[in-house]
This record gives sequence, structure tokens and C-alpha cells, in this order.
Amino acid sequence: MKLSVIVPFYNVERYIHDCLASIAGQTLRDLEVILVDDGSPDGSRAIAEKFVAEDPRFKLVTQKNAGLGPARNTGIGHATGTYLTFVDSDDVIPRDAFRVMTERLDRSGSDFAAGDARRFNIHGVRESWVHVVPFADDIERADVRRMSLLATDRMVWNKVYRRSFWEKHGYAFPAMLYEDYPVTLRAYLDADGVEIVSQPIYLWRERDEGELSITQRAFELRNINDRVTSDLMVLAQVEPGTGVPAPVRHKVHDLFLSSDVGAVARAMAFSVGEPDHDALVDAAQRLVRSLDTEVVARRTRMERLRCDLITAGRADVLRHVVDIGDGFAPAPTHVRRGRRTLLAFDGDAFADLPTSLRVLADADLEQHVQVTTARWTGSDLGIGIRAVITFSGPATAPAVRAWLVERDGGRRLDARVDGIGVVNGSDVVATVHVDGPALLALAGDRTTSWELMVELDTGSVRRQGLATRIKQGSAMMAQAWRGDDQHWIVSGRDLGNYIVRTLRPAAWLTGVDRGYGDELALSGRTQKPLPLQGALLEIASDERELHVPLSVDPFDPTRWDAHVHLGLISDPRHHDEYVPATTEYRVHLLTPRERHPVHADPATALDRFLHRGRELQVVSGRFLGARIDETDPEFVLEEATVAGTVLSIAGRWLGPSSTSETAVLRWHHTADQPEEHDVTLRMEGDRFSFEVDVAELSARMRRTLDASTDDAPQLDEEEWLLSFEHADRAMTAFVGNALVRTLPDPIPTPDGTVELTTHRRFAARLVVSGLRR
Repeated sequence: MKLSVIVPFYNVERYIHDCLASIAGQTLRDLEVILVDDGSPDGSRAIAEKFVAEDPRFKLVTQKNAGLGPARNTGIGHATGTYLTFVDSDDVIPRDAFRVMTERLDRSGSDFAAGDARRFNIHGVRESWVHVVPFADDIERADVRRMSLLATDRMVWNKVYRRSFWEKHGYAFPAMLYEDYPVTLRAYLDADGVEIVSQPIYLWRERDEGELSITQRAFELRNINDRVTSDLMVLAQVEPGTGVPAPVRHKVHDLFLSSDVGAVARAMAFSVGEPDHDALVDAAQRLVRSLDTEVVARRTRMERLRCDLITAGRADVLRHVVDIGDGFAPAPTHVRRGRRTLLAFDGDAFADLPTSLRVLADADLEQHVQVTTARWTGSDLGIGIRAVITFSGPATAPAVRAWLVERDGGRRLDARVDGIGVVNGSDVVATVHVDGPALLALAGDRTTSWELMVELDTGSVRRQGLATRIKQGSAMMAQAWRGDDQHWIVSGRDLGNYIVRTLRPAAWLTGVDRGYGDELALSGRTQKPLPLQGALLEIASDERELHVPLSVDPFDPTRWDAHVHLGLISDPRHHDEYVPATTEYRVHLLTPRERHPVHADPATALDRFLHRGRELQVVSGRFLGARIDETDPEFVLEEATVAGTVLSIAGRWLGPSSTSETAVLRWHHTADQPEEHDVTLRMEGDRFSFEVDVAELSARMRRTLDASTDDAPQLDEEEWLLSFEHADRAMTAFVGNALVRTLPDPIPTPDGTVELTTHRRFAARLVVSGLRR
């Protein structure tokens, strides 16, 4: 038997069928599924019995209710497979997950494989913030001691273990909540090699109704006690003297400061006067007192204050700190007392707070600059920024200076700043203007990167630094301007910072079209003449590499054509209901002596094609790098115009005939019950169009906020996600590659400003800012 899959279940009648069906449909057929009934009182067992009756690979084991950890241990005792994995009974497994994981282990001999996970609910799938960074790339035989970020991967279920490795070390789950992390970290520390898989191999459900999951009952006393007990078990594994390197220890402590301390602080702050309050205070203090003071000292001033208040038992003041973090109370400012700078809070809650807990170091007054927009108007790049200095207080007479500084050479180009204003009393907004021709003249023929420096003077504090935060949407996209064939300017994100790059491409696309039959016809230019024979176009993914001969124009050898058979770049992976398979192909031009990336000219119209049920898109990727994406058919917005407050959108759907009659906008005002706004969709062949009155949309949001009985803080922005109902499921709408760079300006309405913009992978959304309540 190849793989043993252990699935404990308890009170998951609503979800278990989808979970078991996703396991039964795995492309890896050589597996056994051990279902452990943990004394479930609902109809889950009947569903499990049906799978057992219909599929001999499914086996059912029963025990009295003892919890998830003991149920997993019971399943391990019945496992016979070479490999071992765990699935929570409300989650879902992508079709190819077990095959990919076991094949990696077969090839490498590693002790276990760990893969990317996504969160999902009835409204779609999104990235899991705890998994997106550690699983960004495939890595063979990783070692947590050299890749300390893996120490933050605390779940047991996104992994496939070699059973001999599991049994050698005698792992067992404790009978408590949060039982995963002590076992998972121990396995990472014991392993000689771990396969890191960037492909999503696990879908982690957010329950929409019924009994809440463990993570959705975060502030109950049992939950907090078990969380802290689990944390202390983990901390004991990385203490000095255990042989664990300091970077691994610090990553674990950092993780608890980022997540668990916030949970125990909230439970402590909001339980004042409740019977469990003293026990919650004790749990919070046990955790904070166990954390490395060196790691705590590197956190922000408010995070350090939160730890200090937990240690001092000041739940009354902690409640106000939590309110500040949630936006219910104004942020603290600073006051000078002799040679010291102290935190100054609004109201009386902090009147008796010891001075030692209020001291501010000069480094605590930090400037943060976010790039919010990036748009070209002719040869002028307008960069919208939002800057704030922590604890500076109201910006009474703000002044802003900005300039570009060359990343490697240190040269500088001053920028013009206008539109300076103040938001929320302390955040300063402005537009920075970069002169394209002046930048090209300074850069010359070199490809070089320029970072954005900003100096902010609030009237009481002055600071300067790089723009390191970038808002999702147009600012994240590669906004480009072509000075001439030889010199382009493109802006976007690189190494975490916002940069403007001057580019002299060696090769670029000038045309994209459908060739004869199943061919993709690409044409382009180069700076230097190409040899008439031997030049190739390389089209490569992480798994495959194709070489296509170039046809070079003998009268102008800087011009070339290539005909790519679409069948050669068709991905053989199976369609997955939950995680559409996407393959990205990078494009390079090869000569006998050189290899150059092919760029996508910002003036060239790129296109999308359908081939055997899959969609191929020629896109402009990171910093205009040309790419071919192959994915399942998508609803893609290609045109957007504005008349008054009516936003008109048109696009194409290349998949099977759609009977969809509405476009659906979803606003997640509350996590479990998002509001929906339907608009009429017109389908004509593969084209669709619809209109949205954004004034009506923002007015509806204002009415909802006004009628709200909770005290939720007013956010700077709220968003509507855009999707279409097709084949009984919601499909995300995406913004087309060309439209991304020509999105309409934000639309003012009486109740807020609405902007069509994008999210990850160009997912479409309408962002509403400046909502009035």
C-alpha cells in the first residue's frame, strides 16, 4: 500500500462528503483511507459508511469521543501504507496532491513532504497567509536548521510522512486542542530532508455555518489554555541547550508574538468581570513570560507594550490597547518630558500607567510610506503615496519631499510633489511626479533600478526613508512608458520595495496572433541583428522546456517570427474543481552565443486563445517580461469605461457556453454572511458586458454601516469582489493584461470613492474608500 490517509471525524455532517469525495478522486489510486469515528453524534457516520460500502479502500474505525489528537493516534495504529498523511474531515484535497507529494518522496528519499495550503469557503479560494511565504518555491531536501522559516509551519495536515520515519521517532498527538505544532516542529527538527512543494496540496475550510472550527473559537478558556500549553511544549523544543540554531528559535518566538500573543491579549482584555478572567490572565502571562526578551525587544512599540501589560496584569489598559489596534480608539502620540520622549494616550485609561512602560526610543518614531497608485500621463509618472510617522500625532503643517535613488549606483533624481493632504488626522497623502525623459537621460543605456525615497515633516517630527509598502492594485502592476524602441521605464515591486526601472530590452514582442490551425504566431524585434540560422525561442516552465526555431527577416535581421504549436504547451494535469491548474511559461530568445529575456512592448496588444478546453494567455509579467499562461477558462474583463457614476465593463469568456445571467459583487462586511449585489449580465457568444452604478453600491454600504449594531471601526476602504455564477459555482473575474494598465480613474460618489482595481493574479474588485457613516 502506497499511502495511508487518516481522517478523524466528529460533527461534520455538512462537510464530510466533500472531504471524502476529494480523497476518493485522487489521481493516486494506491491508497487506503482510515476513517476514525470519534463518537460523532450527528449523521457523519452514515456518510462515512456509504463511502466504505462503495470503495474498498475506505475503512471505518470507531472510538469513544476523545478528541482529534487521540483519534489520529487511533488511525495511525491501523495504517499499513509506506506513507502517512492526515486530513481534517471538513477540508478538501486537490486531485493531484497525493501523487505529487509521494512522487517527490520516491525520488528524493526525504523523510516527509510539505506543501502549500489555501483557505476556502463557499465564496472561493484564497491564499493562506501562514503558508504563502514558506511554500513560495519548490525546494529539495530542505533542512529547517538552514531554512528557519519552515519552523513557522505548524499544521500537520499539509504533509505526507514516510511511515518508517514516523514510527522510528514514535510521534503521538497529545489529547488537547492545537495538538499539531508540537508534533510538526519535532518532525522538522528530526528530519534529514524535507520536500517543499509550492503547488497547493491542501484546502483549509472556513466553516460558514454549523459548529465552529477550533480556530473560530479562539477566545474560549479551554481554547486559550490548550493553545498556551501547546506553545510551551513547542518552546521547550527550541530552548538554548537543545542544539536548535538561534534563527529557528527566534522564528518560533516571532510567530507566537505575531499570532498567539494577540489571541491571549484579546481574551484577557475582553474577559474583565467574567468568571474565567483570572484563568485567562494566568494563561496569557505564562506565554508572555516564556518568550525570548531579545525577540520581544525587536517588535514594534505597541507590541512591546501589549506584552508589558499582560505581564503587569493590566487588563483594563490592555482593553484600550486592543481598541487602538482595532481602530476604535485614537492612536497614541508622543510628549517630551525633559530628555525623555513618552507615549501620550487619549483619555484617562493610561493616567496611572508607570512611566517606565511609556518610554519611547527615537527609533520608535518610524516613517512608513505606502505607494497607493502609479499612473502615466504622457511622460509623467504620477505615484500616489500615503505616509505616516508612528506616534507623531496630528499632521498640522505637513511637508513632503521625494526623490529617486539608484539602487546600485547611488545617483539621485529629484521629483516634484503636489496634492499634499491629510487623512485620519495623521496620514499624509501626496502625488510624486517623476519626469520620464529626465530619468532616461540620467540612466543612459543601462538597465537599472531606482528606489523611491520620501521625507515627511508632520510639523512636529521629520523622518525620511524608502517606500516599502505597496497597495494591492494598480501600484503593484508593471506601469510602463516607452520613450522609444530602445528605452522603456517600468515601475512595480522588487525585493519588497517600490522601484522604477529603466529598461533597454534586448528582445521584445511586437505582435501576438492566432496562426494556422493550432498555432500561436509571435513576432518581435531585437536591438542587435540576429543570425539568419540558429536563433531559437525558448518557452520554459518549471517542468518543461521547449525550443521553437525563429524565422528571421533577411532584409531586417532585427525582426523575427515564431510559430508555436499550442499542443506543445498544453499541461497534462487534470482539471481540479477547487484549484485551477495554471502553468506559467517564461519566454527567452536564444542565439548560439547569447540568451535574452523577451519583453512585452507596452504598446503591443496581447491576447488569449482557447485550445482543447484550456486557455492560453500571452501576458506581460513582472517588469514587462513576456509570459504564456495556460489555465482553465476564466471570465476576463477587457474594457472599462465611466459615464457619471455608471461603470461599464465588457470582456470575454472562452470556455463552454455560459448560462450565467448575473455578475455577482460580494462585500465581506461580516466574514460568515457577506452581502451580495447582483447586476444583469449580457452574454453574446464569448463576449459579456454589464453596468454597475457605483453610487448605488456605495450608498448601500453606507446604509449597512449606519444600521450596524456593533461598534466595528470605520475602515479606510471596503471592497466588493467580482465573480460570475457558472456551472453551479462562483468563478472569480479577472482584469485583462491590457486593462490593468488603462484602468479608469477612481469615481467619486456622494458616499465614497469607487475604483475598479485588482488583487492577486489580477482578480477584479471594486474598492470603496472614504465611506461616510
